Amino acid sequence: MIVLDGNSLTLDEVVRAARNYEEVGLSDQGRAQIIKSRAIVDKILEDE
Repeated sequence: MIVLDGNSLTLDEVVRAARNYEEVGLSDQGRAQIIKSRAIVDKILEDE
């Protein structure tokens, strides 16, 4: 399984996921970064 953590994705892993349908998951760190990024987007949209 390829684990997305927000830091270590390689080109080889992208190819394996895209061509070989290898399973992809999120680490706790990756999930936390997504939540933080979404909060930033929500704040920007709220301020418009």
